[in-house]
Amino acid sequence: MSEFHYYNLFETKGAEYLLTIVFFLLLVPFWIMLNRKVSTPNLISKPASILDNLLSIPQEILLSMNNTWVQILHPTKVRVGLNDLIINMIGENQLKFFKQNGDYVNKGDLIAQIGDADKMLNILAPVSGTISGLNPKLQHQKVIVGQVPYESNWMVDINPKNWQVEAQGLMSGETAKNWLSLELGRMRDFFVGRLAITAYNQHIILQDGGEINPELLHEMPAPIWNDFQQAFLSMPSEN
Repeated sequence: MSEFHYYNLFETKGAEYLLTIVFFLLLVPFWIMLNRKVSTPNLISKPASILDNLLSIPQEILLSMNNTWVQILHPTKVRVGLNDLIINMIGENQLKFFKQNGDYVNKGDLIAQIGDADKMLNILAPVSGTISGLNPKLQHQKVIVGQVPYESNWMVDINPKNWQVEAQGLMSGETAKNWLSLELGRMRDFFVGRLAITAYNQHIILQDGGEINPELLHEMPAPIWNDFQQAFLSMPSEN
């Protein structure tokens, strides 16, 4: 029988083997950690488009070129409100009614103002008829940004008189969506042009991607509010 020999592992190459094993045991978790996709919050998010909600237009909603909308409640009554595109530009502001139940308005008559102090926008009737209701919430609270379009911020109900004729000047469906997209572009150009000679710069006016910063008009001086009124809330001339 050959003689049995005892070897101490730590006095031979075994120590090196153990160190190698320990190295790989430490390396593998470290490699996995480096290559793992770390779940972190997106601190710089892309701004939401103002049109995201506006382009979802119910079938019964018609748009006027003075940035009001008309909702057909039934054949003898329509509901009128201010386009959320405008509300986004001015922020949360108080509404002041100029008409009461029973008052008659012609298309283009002043029905309300929205704003604060000396900075106000006139809201003009998109159709003719008799006022049959006012939004009671807006008589006691501000118009709220971020509400569901065509629901919470409606202003007046009207029993239209000349509906068949005046409805032809209102827009619906794809025509309304395309017009809103163009109107947003026109609004962007308006602010860039008006503020080019002021202390404001393009970064303040626009978000990344060319979107208009919300509530931009709220901080603007009264003369720009007046120009905005003429450009976006006046009734188009009828030939």
